[in-house]
Amino acid sequence: MSGDEHLGDIPGLTLSLSLMCIFAVCLNILLVTGILFTKKQQYSSVELFIVNLSISDILLAGVAVPVRINNASHKGESFVGGDAVCKLVMFLPLLTVSSSIYTMVAIAVDRYKEILKLKKLTTENIKHRSRNMDLESRYQFTSALRIQHLPERRR
Repeated sequence: MSGDEHLGDIPGLTLSLSLMCIFAVCLNILLVTGILFTKKQQYSSVELFIVNLSISDILLAGVAVPVRINNASHKGESFVGGDAVCKLVMFLPLLTVSSSIYTMVAIAVDRYKEILKLKKLTTENIKHRSRNMDLESRYQFTSALRIQHLPERRR
């Protein structure tokens, strides 16, 4: 796209971007309601992180991108939203993208901790099992020795 073309000049681009925004907002709202309105007493950390990502996507696809689409398709016209909306539209993408990045980092750290905890439990379980197997094999070995060395009974 060259510098003198507008978003409205490309056939179907505005419509496809608008449909993607509607699709993203609807599916993210469905995801948030599905997670938050289940009959759970307590949510896992991953579920709360997913809700945070979904809310960030809702704000981006529902507010920031449609206003930018409108501004790009009406190039050359003055912004009719006012000063506060202009600042919000410029700030919201930065907020949502940085929130998404930090949330994904938090998910990675949380999963890493869970893997380490599981690995520790598995290692302790293996040590416990090997100790039990060692005791059991010693018992079986000594039992086998006793059976072989029993004196024969005379009748």
